[in-house]
Amino acid sequence: MSDQELKKKVETLPAKPGVYLYKDASGEIIYVGKAIRLRSRVRSYFRNDPKATAKTKVLIKNIADIEYIVVSNEVEALILENNLIKEHRPKYNIRMRDDKNYLYLKVTNEDFPQVLLVRRMHKDGATYFGPYTSATAIRETLALVQKIFPYRKCEHDFFDQPGKSRNPRSIRPCIQHQIGRCLGICMPEINKAEHDAIISQVKRFFGGQARELVNELQDAMTQAAIDQKYELAARLRDQIQEIESLLAKQQAVMSDQQDRDVFGVAIEASKACVQLFKVRNGILIGREEFTMDCSAAVDAEEVLERTLVSYYEKAFEIPTEILIPQEMENAPVLSEWFGSLRAALAADRRLPQLVVPVRGEKKSLVDLVSTNAKQRLDELLGEWMTKEQRRNQALAELKDVLQLPRKPERIECFDISHLGGEGTVGAMAVFHAGEPRNSDYRRFKVQTIEGGDDYAALREVLTRRFERLQGMGIGLEGLTLRQPTDKAMKFIEERIMAERLDNSDLAPEQFLALRYKGEIVGFGRVKLYLPADDATGEHAVPIHELASLWIKPELRGKRLGYLLLSELIRKFKAKVFYGLTSEGHVPYYEGFGFKCIAAVPPVFSKKITHACASWGPVVCLRYDTTTKRKEDLSFKAMPDLVVIDGGKGQLSTAVEVMHELRLYHPEEVKLAGKKKKAPKTKSPKKQKVWGLFAFPIVGLAKEEEQLFVPWQSEPIPLAADSAGSLLVQALRDETHRFAITYQKKVRSKQMFK
Repeated sequence: MSDQELKKKVETLPAKPGVYLYKDASGEIIYVGKAIRLRSRVRSYFRNDPKATAKTKVLIKNIADIEYIVVSNEVEALILENNLIKEHRPKYNIRMRDDKNYLYLKVTNEDFPQVLLVRRMHKDGATYFGPYTSATAIRETLALVQKIFPYRKCEHDFFDQPGKSRNPRSIRPCIQHQIGRCLGICMPEINKAEHDAIISQVKRFFGGQARELVNELQDAMTQAAIDQKYELAARLRDQIQEIESLLAKQQAVMSDQQDRDVFGVAIEASKACVQLFKVRNGILIGREEFTMDCSAAVDAEEVLERTLVSYYEKAFEIPTEILIPQEMENAPVLSEWFGSLRAALAADRRLPQLVVPVRGEKKSLVDLVSTNAKQRLDELLGEWMTKEQRRNQALAELKDVLQLPRKPERIECFDISHLGGEGTVGAMAVFHAGEPRNSDYRRFKVQTIEGGDDYAALREVLTRRFERLQGMGIGLEGLTLRQPTDKAMKFIEERIMAERLDNSDLAPEQFLALRYKGEIVGFGRVKLYLPADDATGEHAVPIHELASLWIKPELRGKRLGYLLLSELIRKFKAKVFYGLTSEGHVPYYEGFGFKCIAAVPPVFSKKITHACASWGPVVCLRYDTTTKRKEDLSFKAMPDLVVIDGGKGQLSTAVEVMHELRLYHPEEVKLAGKKKKAPKTKSPKKQKVWGLFAFPIVGLAKEEEQLFVPWQSEPIPLAADSAGSLLVQALRDETHRFAITYQKKVRSKQMFK
């Protein structure tokens, strides 16, 4: 859509509350915003404001289409904006680094309640506390609380029903009862009221009433001593001491003893840190931390609003006063929304107020929190930079030690697991840029092997993994995939005209170019159509077409087209892709996962007419990324390095599988009619040997962390504390963990058949 078309569309937007969505040329949502009046807010982006931030200028440059959703009021717009940001994670919105399911403390709604840590709140009658952003901190606190309050620790079912046994299975008291950390509700002499009293104390402790609880326990201890119940008094004394040891870390920060949440914000180097101090009865009882990625030009108001919405939509309590470091345009809307949430959480229906203090205790406290946020952000920036440097160092070290053709961005590791030959399974873990990519992990239930034959099991697993890459990319270890430059686009346009491909609306952002040693040897693109709904005139669901696929003739047959298709699907992230091809090419696309369809989208009607004139009979294809039978994109990805957990024997098996699948040719490779010179020495350089493989593959010996390569018997040692060695160990351990977990699951199912 041109700039003029965009501006015309802006003028048609309604002057009502709602949410607007900006999309790029590929149809991907790149920004979500809310507005009291949609037309005015969106229009402000296209006024060529010289004071616009760098982020806004880049955003405007990438807007290709606008969608909007009208709502009833500003609060609904706020909620919808938050939900859409979480769903689509747009590129130019602030992204929470820890935007996950936080931990909650749950006190169950049972006759004898349990105290658990959970990830989600449910309307089940239970009492929840949180959310807690630091899992480590809340687990440590709960471990101490378990020592202080002897509530039930077991997960057995106990019911308090008149005339029925509380413990029908005759469960005996566990060691927790014996050491005084569980009341022992499995014993009939224990009164339910005693356990309820302990649970009430736990709730008050986590509810910020620990000081009042200590005072009550001190009164109870004094009364027990007067009544000469010295054992009870001693237990209460120990309990008071334990609670006070926890409270010693808390400090009084406000003299009026009110409940408040206090926020501070720090932004630097496209990162932001928000600190939250929880003040209850004037006492600082804890703090939470939020970190996020943002543009360098983002302001503190936007960061603060994103944090407030994200946190309080999950919170179990909202105080009546929230202290913030600066004024917010949407403060009244946020207060109204928080009030509706507060009414659902408690009987107190007072509207929470966002307050910007200008003097006194409150201002000092906000400044203190902001200072903490700044200091913490400085620490985190150092940690993140160190981690990134360490990952880059590890990848560079592996590249140098193994003399790989390129830095191993994608590393796959394989392991076999069984117990005495039973329940044999395989596992594949994937690290991308030095970090686990859990979505690409795969597990294999070995089907053709009985007993503990690790080599045969490994052969099956590797065959199932790499058969989709059969024959791909032999000798092309220098392949790169990226968006073409202007100079490359001239070559692509020439090839498109020569091959009589679709030459309409050519734009670099639609394309991916496949290069080998600087030469373009293939390209493909995704073309976006925005058909209009005849009834409303608004844009219907966008249609993505995989088009203009070309591979250099000398390199065809190596499935490089599949590599292009996989990366295009990954880049443009649509749910459904269409394509047009001649009848003779249908089997090729079906091999990738496309299906022939009879109902051709109307936007292709003219194109089919032109294509038939050039190619003859044309077939319309459809690729659905959401179907359960879709082709596995993780299996289609080309690894930069494969690690086999094992020594020379496992590595030899892997090389045999690669040879069978035409992923390894021991003879010299010929490319485009050019002969490579024979090596002058008997020990060729590793870079040349790797040219015989579609991708490098090594074995990892467990004892001394040594790497075996296919062409030499002696291993390549890695320094025990080097970055490369630590990365390989982490990959191996993660694969082993993944395999063991699946093996236990398979074995459990077999036991209960």
